[in-house]
Amino acid sequence: MKLQEKYQKLLILILLLLAGFYFLYLVRGILFPFFMAGVIAYLVNPMIEKLLGRGFNRVGAIILLFSMLLTISLIFGVFGLPLIVEELNSLSQTLPTYVNSLQTRLDQLCKDLQRVKMPAILKQVADQTLQKVEQAGLDFLNRLTDLIFNFLSHLMSLVMAPIIAFYILKDLEILTESVKSWVPRKYQREVFKLWNDINKVLSGFMRGQFLVAIFIAILTTIGLIILKVNFAIVLGAIAGAFNVIPYLGPILGAIPAVAIVLIKSPIRALGVVILFIVIQQIESGLISPRIMGESVGLHPLTVIFAVLAGGQIGGVVGMILAVPIAGVVKVILKFIYVKLAE
Repeated sequence: MKLQEKYQKLLILILLLLAGFYFLYLVRGILFPFFMAGVIAYLVNPMIEKLLGRGFNRVGAIILLFSMLLTISLIFGVFGLPLIVEELNSLSQTLPTYVNSLQTRLDQLCKDLQRVKMPAILKQVADQTLQKVEQAGLDFLNRLTDLIFNFLSHLMSLVMAPIIAFYILKDLEILTESVKSWVPRKYQREVFKLWNDINKVLSGFMRGQFLVAIFIAILTTIGLIILKVNFAIVLGAIAGAFNVIPYLGPILGAIPAVAIVLIKSPIRALGVVILFIVIQQIESGLISPRIMGESVGLHPLTVIFAVLAGGQIGGVVGMILAVPIAGVVKVILKFIYVKLAE
């Protein structure tokens, strides 16, 4: 009888979880600010803990930190945001011109290849390759444009996220105890040990990548301004955002800047390529070792596979989330393996 009651409780729990996931699926359109709030709270909580260690109470520490972040945001909003909006407007107006120019260059390249004497099969392969390159370039520009405008459409959600994050941080201890109450007492030690292991994987990676991305965005923007490249701020921001994708990110982040300059001047495009190479050397040699700290502990081949799989499943967002998710999966599988081996 006790075994039957246990299975009944387990069935009810599973049904409640499924109902909860289905409800979240129905209201998925409003979840973005809550997701961003969780990310903000996770990123800044270590700084809150340091302030608590120096005698601040929790609310005072949160207000102080958020005041600093708000000041930085206002300075950025006053001086940086208008420049970004202006560049985005200019980019949206000139993008068709760049696409047409790229189309013209590719058409000319096709004509030049047709004049070259080569076997018919090689000409066919060359034509197909150029068509694929052209389509890939256009797809990339379209996705990049969609990504930028999707980001702008979520600005209101981004404004709400810090407010929600404030309440998460304010009541973090209450929320933690609430989560603990849902875990049976005999499993609490193991469950929270697993969470601590997951937190070690995520904390160094997420906070480190965020800071590295900011450094890359700033360095790239300054370099592109020196080289007198149009849309330097937007291109720098794109380079910083893509840099959170291991191995492939720096290449993807460089493509828009190189492509825009290449259409007008191949020689200047070479200068942009050199700029990105120098920045990546600075990042890998000086910035990342000082900032990243703990890593996810994955083999490079595993990281590359995870990034490609994430891109296949979820596009750019999937590529960004692939490595931390892979790190978490590794910790969980290791935990399960240890438990089964006992």
